[in-house]
Amino acid sequence: MKLDHLPITNDGDRELLRRIADHGFTKIRVGFDPDVLTVLDNEEAKSSQIEALKDRLDQEIVLKLFAVANSVRYGKLRAGSVRTFFDVVMRLGMTYARVLITALSLSRLAHDKDYETASARSFATSLLARLLAQKMGAPEDDVHKVELGGLFLEVGKLVIRLYRAAHPETPVSQEFIAEYHPYLGVELIRKLELPAFLEQIVSPHSLTLDEDALSVSALVDLAHSVVYGSFEKHGKLLVASPLPDSEGYLTTTMGSNLQEQFASLGLERYLEVVPLPSRRERMRADTSFRS
Repeated sequence: MKLDHLPITNDGDRELLRRIADHGFTKIRVGFDPDVLTVLDNEEAKSSQIEALKDRLDQEIVLKLFAVANSVRYGKLRAGSVRTFFDVVMRLGMTYARVLITALSLSRLAHDKDYETASARSFATSLLARLLAQKMGAPEDDVHKVELGGLFLEVGKLVIRLYRAAHPETPVSQEFIAEYHPYLGVELIRKLELPAFLEQIVSPHSLTLDEDALSVSALVDLAHSVVYGSFEKHGKLLVASPLPDSEGYLTTTMGSNLQEQFASLGLERYLEVVPLPSRRERMRADTSFRS
């Protein structure tokens, strides 16, 4: 792969980056059928074509797609649960389904602990970025973009991990990873012909602000900073939140929503929710204290 357009002055770094890209992208091509993405990129694809994709994907990925579509993120907001793969794609949206299939496929390309943790951080960033965007009142289109952007912010690191697993004798410094992983991410996004806005989120950039709000990339960066710090300290995303109570007064919270979304992706072990008293419980405790 030619990398002449990248701002790299060190010939050794350029050659190592080329070898990493060639190895990683070759393995990714073997990891899943890119024709699946082609079908999902076609707005005129027939329902039968979309339904047939379930037989061309790893069945664990198919099960996770069903779980996400039926999770609180989607299923409880609309009547009924999805039963066909076509319904799954229609509920998720073809763009989101396409990117999620890519992210899930990438997460299965290696089985070492570091690779798995990096993948979990990406999904955690996606879910937290969406939550932040929603609570800040971002337009739905921006909510959609930050959710997808979070999935790919560290994808260049995953490409490097694939190379390191196959070539443990080749040293790859943390400085090299920090400097160049965004460029690998952008190249992968282009190679898989994923939505162009992902390049803007993944490519090197300063904290970017809009006129009166945080930009899409800034929301992803904020979520990633929280997730990365928590994973470094605890090995998972640690949050404190009220949870549904046994009396049925509180049936859902942001904490329980995160629990269900992590569970739908099979990532329960990477989330810990420390229970906090609900507003009602705090008011009741305050009343008891005053009396």
